[in-house]
Amino acid sequence: MYQFIRIFMIAGLLAFSLAAPSHAQKKTVPTWKTTTATKSMPSDVDLNIMIRTTLLTLNDANLTGNYSVLRDRAAPSFQKANSVKKLSGMFKKMRSWKTDMSSVIYFHPKLAGKPEITKDGQLTVKGIMSTRPKQIVFAMQFEKDKKRWALSGIAVKFSTPKTAAASKSKATKKAN
Repeated sequence: MYQFIRIFMIAGLLAFSLAAPSHAQKKTVPTWKTTTATKSMPSDVDLNIMIRTTLLTLNDANLTGNYSVLRDRAAPSFQKANSVKKLSGMFKKMRSWKTDMSSVIYFHPKLAGKPEITKDGQLTVKGIMSTRPKQIVFAMQFEKDKKRWALSGIAVKFSTPKTAAASKSKATKKAN
């Protein structure tokens, strides 16, 4: 049932993306230039999908305790460095919170700087998903595996979003 809902949500997202005016899509994720001639930067849409599907795959792994799909979809270097058992241990604390991150399907990633392709061909992307009540802070690395970008590194944490009211409250305390 959960898998059916997830497929339905992804299909809805794709339909929405295709139906939305093209100028709306260009506003949400800026276009970046590649820094390496041998590897091309993924398109804005591809980068968006890479981030969301990675977070959704991690979400499924955390909810089920089964990290085999996360590992199997990743780059060979990630697979070699991380067994399913090791991944389970790495995400044990996050899994214990039982937080469902599937709402990332409705949010666009807000990138913290330009994605970069390093000299060794690693695509690095950092940012947040402004989910509520906690936002998701992520850093991901991808490497080209055959014709697709595959996950080669990931760090994810939750943080409390800073609101205007919280900022004002801190400013008032400093003034007193």
